[in-house]
Amino acid sequence: MKRVLAFKEKVIELEQLLNTGYPRYRFDRDTSMEISQKITELKDFASQLTKQLKKQYASSELTEFEMAFIEPAISDSYMKGIDKIRRGAKPSQSVYDNLQETLSTLDYWILHIEDYQNK
Repeated sequence: MKRVLAFKEKVIELEQLLNTGYPRYRFDRDTSMEISQKITELKDFASQLTKQLKKQYASSELTEFEMAFIEPAISDSYMKGIDKIRRGAKPSQSVYDNLQETLSTLDYWILHIEDYQNK
């Protein structure tokens, strides 16, 4: 669950930074470069996390819980939003929309994980 929450935290951080430029997402040069750098960092983090989970899955190192919830949560969230954003992308409405899709997917999985843990 820590991995899913860490992923969500990084997405929220970037989303909040983008919100400061709403609705046109126009920023000064330094802020725009900072956002582009954070996009690259987020993509790298998510990609590394996905690869790590797939490797652990292939070598049967994941618990049943991780196979049922954590791996699909990370993979699904990555594919629905983060994968569609280019590394180093400039701030834009489409970047924001993809971050929102990622957050929505993460919230869906977190809800199901918490429901399972509370049973």
